[in-house]
Amino acid sequence: MKKRTLWLLGALNMIGPFTFDAYLAALPDMSRDLHTTAAGTQVTVLANLAGMTIGMLFGGSLSDSFGRRKPIVWALGLYVLASLAIAGAQSVELVVALRVLQGLSGGAMVSASQAIVRDRTEGNDSARMYSLLMLIKSIAPILAPTVGAMLLLFGSWRTIFLFLAILGAGLWIWSMVSIQESLHEDNKTKFTLKNLTGSWGSIFRDRLFIAGGVGNALGTFALFGYLSTATFALQGDYGLTPVQFGLFMGSNGIALILARSVNTKLLAKRSFHSVYSVGVYVGFVAAVILAFAAVFHGQLWLLMFGLYAMTASLGFMTPNTLNLSVTNHKKNAGAAAGLAGLVGSIAGFLSTSTISTFVGTSSTSLAIYIAIPLALTGTSLLIYRKPKGE
Repeated sequence: MKKRTLWLLGALNMIGPFTFDAYLAALPDMSRDLHTTAAGTQVTVLANLAGMTIGMLFGGSLSDSFGRRKPIVWALGLYVLASLAIAGAQSVELVVALRVLQGLSGGAMVSASQAIVRDRTEGNDSARMYSLLMLIKSIAPILAPTVGAMLLLFGSWRTIFLFLAILGAGLWIWSMVSIQESLHEDNKTKFTLKNLTGSWGSIFRDRLFIAGGVGNALGTFALFGYLSTATFALQGDYGLTPVQFGLFMGSNGIALILARSVNTKLLAKRSFHSVYSVGVYVGFVAAVILAFAAVFHGQLWLLMFGLYAMTASLGFMTPNTLNLSVTNHKKNAGAAAGLAGLVGSIAGFLSTSTISTFVGTSSTSLAIYIAIPLALTGTSLLIYRKPKGE
């Protein structure tokens, strides 16, 4: 696969984090401008997440029927229009509706772009391309909040959505010029409800998809528990300032990028099974460290070390679970990528709602909550099993 194509696919996958993270610092500004409560503006975040989940699921299936290029181009067009409309919206109810549309378009282009990798690569090459794709995507969660904060220096929350519209327009032009149809005509499926549900059923019966789904769900469960609670645990129990916490989160992002870079290099030299095992083993080590951090409460360095190890394990696990999920689905790679996204979104929603409702926000609770799913990621390796001949 050409490098410029991979960079474009990576940029399309960055849309989700940018759409989600860039305007978080502007939520109070939005609340005042739209005369609503903090809870009202927080619904706009959930609306985007819900739209993206549905968009990934159905967008991937559409791309199996109509090719990859058309869904990406049409989704980018819808994304630009939705972003412009949000920038001019005068009520929070309209923003919520438009955020769903923005999420639908973003999710559709993500699953279609991920399917392109499966169309053009096989085996370890496919795993390596997914790792590079996730490596490029890793830049977005670090960059997006900074870009959003800088834009607020020159305008309001509406400026951020104007920027997202410009970003989407740039990607639309790039896609029109660069993306060539990757799905062969013989591999296209007729888009009917029967074919749609039948495709999903065959995917859920695939052992490799289940293995990837289990690893993806457990890793995402741990990650969302961390993201939703770490600020309360570290600032409340250990007195970290917002700046110190921000620096720690940024260093976590760097650890994620480094782990994904190592994963990519290992895939060029080692078997996929052995590299996938590395992520599982690092996750288990992280679980052990976090368990010690829970027992020996008050040792900030131990908790941070465990969180770094968790981030590193996800640097290996995330791209490799995606590769597992689509390996056996050449003809319906879009649907498989969409379902993998659905599994991750459900795990993230359950994790966030469970920890906030039943577990609490102490550092001890957080350490245990993250350690349990990380310790269980080895089950995905047992489901996968080592291929013969390795």
